[in-house]
Amino acid sequence: MVVDSGCTATLTQTGVHRFLRNWQDSVMTIRGFSSDNLVFAERHGQLNTYIMSPRRHETGAEYKHKSVDSVDKLNEELFALPVAFEEDDFNIILLQDSDEFSGMYKTVHTADGTDVIQVPFDYDYDMHAWVIHYVVAADLATARKAGRDLESRLWRHTKHNARRAENATMSGLQLVRALTVAGGWLRCTTATATSTPLTLPP
Repeated sequence: MVVDSGCTATLTQTGVHRFLRNWQDSVMTIRGFSSDNLVFAERHGQLNTYIMSPRRHETGAEYKHKSVDSVDKLNEELFALPVAFEEDDFNIILLQDSDEFSGMYKTVHTADGTDVIQVPFDYDYDMHAWVIHYVVAADLATARKAGRDLESRLWRHTKHNARRAENATMSGLQLVRALTVAGGWLRCTTATATSTPLTLPP
């Protein structure tokens, strides 16, 4: 999912439909996917995700999208950064050093004091864009479990090996296990290509 500073609504593929919560038919129309033609979004709802960290010394974060719209045949999923900044009070930090945290963060007050929520971004050198790698599930706990199983694969995707496909590809039993836990759907962008939704047969 591409982090978009000019997008005012988070857009996903229709593969997330069975995980949408409190959904309804979308009333959104989008222009620009095919000349000047209007494209109609399909569903509007909430989505529970775990956003994975590409950095070994960090963990990812649970993130509940309060509002997403699904679009059929969407070229790139888009994460609406203005919504996170304006409505959810996140701060944004983007650094050249791949070993340091880049992403969005905010401080929240809890019964025990304060806590810092960090949602990591990753820079894709082929796409020339900041992206998030996420797992979606029916609830946040399940998404977190599956996402943490996959994070170690992302840790190989660094500035120095970003073009080495074998290090940026998720495969094997670890992927199958994580997909099974997540209910069979995840979305991840690699250094070599934009992924399509990965699914397991029912």
